[in-house]
Amino acid sequence: MRTVGAARAAAAAVVLAAIGACGSGEGAAAGPAAWEFVGAWVSDTLPALASPGRVARLELRADSQAALSTEFIRRGTVFVSGFWHARGSEVTLQPVDLALRPNALPLVWRLEDGRLVPVRWNKDVYGEAGIPLHRPAPQALPADTTGREE
Repeated sequence: MRTVGAARAAAAAVVLAAIGACGSGEGAAAGPAAWEFVGAWVSDTLPALASPGRVARLELRADSQAALSTEFIRRGTVFVSGFWHARGSEVTLQPVDLALRPNALPLVWRLEDGRLVPVRWNKDVYGEAGIPLHRPAPQALPADTTGREE
């Protein structure tokens, strides 16, 4: 039993050291912490060839999974899943297939003034301007229609 406990402690120490190195800044450009990228991002209505426009939504999860959906107005939605990582002020989305293998060129954005500005992307797929993103506006809470006073 002692060997199993020691092995678990050693494994935990390796994991904690790896996590600590990720946030230490060693070898990484200075910039925002990775958690600043986590959450929802949305584009304004962008031009599209065969549609009146497109709206992209990007969800960056704390577990490094990412989902990018592009809604082509009156045409349908395209979904891309993958993994993301941050380095300095840049965030990279690597699309993957069902076997979790990279299946497309990565998309790279830079955080500038609270917005994600495209840095590198496949222009044949995402257009000349890429997909600029910002945080969605906060949703208003619904009004209390129960008639109760609190």
